[in-house]
Amino acid sequence: MLPLAPSFRHGDRRAEVAHVELVNARGESVPVVRSGEPVSIKVSARFAEDHAAPMVGVMIRNRIGMDVFGTNTQLENLDLGFVAAGETIEVTLCLRLLARAAGVHDHCGYAIPRRIEPRLAR
Repeated sequence: MLPLAPSFRHGDRRAEVAHVELVNARGESVPVVRSGEPVSIKVSARFAEDHAAPMVGVMIRNRIGMDVFGTNTQLENLDLGFVAAGETIEVTLCLRLLARAAGVHDHCGYAIPRRIEPRLAR
């Protein structure tokens, strides 16, 4: 994968995302997945300073930049522990369907009815 352009980076550089990879259920690196296919995101982060309790996360956005799904090591109950300066860690976060939602909107975009069915992935 290509490194992120500097304009898409944020933060103070105490740690840096070194690599991001989309991985299918067989553990293979893939450029795309089909809807409903189990998928994970593998993130490598390099630390410039000691960090007592880092958190790694991902956010999936649609084509217009709206947040669709996100998770992180804290939400997934993954304790990364202490990470020393100079270390690189690798974290794999599973993307799970958390809820199914359907709605009807009027011509102004206001929701009329909405139904949300919680459905946890296994």
